[in-house]
Amino acid sequence: MLVSLHPLPSSETIEPDGFRLILSTQIISSGSYFSTIKSANRLPQVMAMAEAETAEADDALLLNDEGKITSATAGNLFWIEDETVCTPPLNSGCLPGITRQFILEMCPKLDLSVAEKNVTTEELPTKDGIFISNSVHGVRIAKSLLNQRLNSSPVATKLAAAYDAALVTGALNKPEDD
Repeated sequence: MLVSLHPLPSSETIEPDGFRLILSTQIISSGSYFSTIKSANRLPQVMAMAEAETAEADDALLLNDEGKITSATAGNLFWIEDETVCTPPLNSGCLPGITRQFILEMCPKLDLSVAEKNVTTEELPTKDGIFISNSVHGVRIAKSLLNQRLNSSPVATKLAAAYDAALVTGALNKPEDD
């Protein structure tokens, strides 16, 4: 067993220009068993992060074999369309992350709709807001994709604040009421 502990990052550590994303050349197979589990077999994600570092970006988005964006290197992708929080479906090749699930369950409590659907590289920059989630970094709002400024959504900011509040109060660890 391997356990890795890191201090919880603060949103203040994000560069002044915001969380910067690129598109990776690495492809995730949407039908692969390994795309649905966290394992040591994460070479495409490691290579994608190396591409992000070379491009002086904070993270990279990966596409599946159908040309749809699946996820970031170590986090789930979300975008905002009006008042709807969208994320790729699990059959796209993204991981069923714990934080992803928490956000999907939190949205209705904040009077936000959710949708699982695919998005292309052409469509994503036109969305109202984009963010990445994972258990280590929480919610990170993207400010640019391929050096192109992205829209800023108050919905993404609201979700980030609600997630941070749940983290502080321990609501992330509490079982859901039936």
